[in-house]
Amino acid sequence: MKKRILYIIALGAIALLSWYFFLRSYHYSVSFKTKHTPGAIYLEFQNGRNNSKVQNEEFLIDRYPTAIRFSEIYENNDSLIEINWEFERVNESISRVSAKFTDHNNYWKQKMIVPFVKNDFVRFSISKAKEQLGILTKHQKQYKISKVTEAQIPERYCACTSVKDATMQTKANKMMFYNKTLVDFFRANDFKIKDFPLLDVTHWDFATEALNFDFCFPVPKQENYKNIGDIVFKTIPAQKALKITFNGNYIISDRSWFSIVEYAAKEGIEISPLPIEFYFNDPHSGENEINWVTEVYMPILE
Repeated sequence: MKKRILYIIALGAIALLSWYFFLRSYHYSVSFKTKHTPGAIYLEFQNGRNNSKVQNEEFLIDRYPTAIRFSEIYENNDSLIEINWEFERVNESISRVSAKFTDHNNYWKQKMIVPFVKNDFVRFSISKAKEQLGILTKHQKQYKISKVTEAQIPERYCACTSVKDATMQTKANKMMFYNKTLVDFFRANDFKIKDFPLLDVTHWDFATEALNFDFCFPVPKQENYKNIGDIVFKTIPAQKALKITFNGNYIISDRSWFSIVEYAAKEGIEISPLPIEFYFNDPHSGENEINWVTEVYMPILE
């Protein structure tokens, strides 16, 4: 009986060692949870990467409806470290961030050492995960989003500037730049702005973060405007949509888009994933950004 138990234990140990040395491709892993959607996590991660001092980096990405996976490579001392990140939705309010670290220059050495010693590689792995957790924790205090509801997009007739070369990160800067064209139009027509602006997204490619949009101000419908610059006139039609209310700086209002897309997928609602944003606060008023209100709509396809 004892021999049989020892035999089973030995087989188990061999299986475990075989899995660890030959089947598990990474050396160390860290995970934590956050309230952000995977898409919002990815965008904030991108902002952090723009400020990083990485010497050698590759970027590969594979996206899924409720998960985002990508890898990057860092040089750290004599190590070439690959980090495989995964941002995955756990439930309606929680996402899991996982990071798997592999040292390609010291593969077998790390396999032997990591389970027993907190070396430079392990410390690097922990610091990168803590860095990302800190960024997301801080970011979580910068905005609030409501629950998704069904609503009606309010109809507006607008004067707009069309932007064709924006990204999700440059959206707000492009709005500020083209706002001058709209201001010149209003001055030329001796027109006082009476309604808040809106953004009508005409193209959104999350794979490249490319955006095309019309930045607009509602105006009375008439035919005798003096047209200054590349002003276009359009009607935003009233139609059924999924709506979410975003509180925070308009620069990051796109964090709410992913919540609408996720809700639509979960509820089986077919939408046009092209947001329309209505802004209700003047950014120059000095009001706390967390009180700024953006109503975000995505039309329901019927």
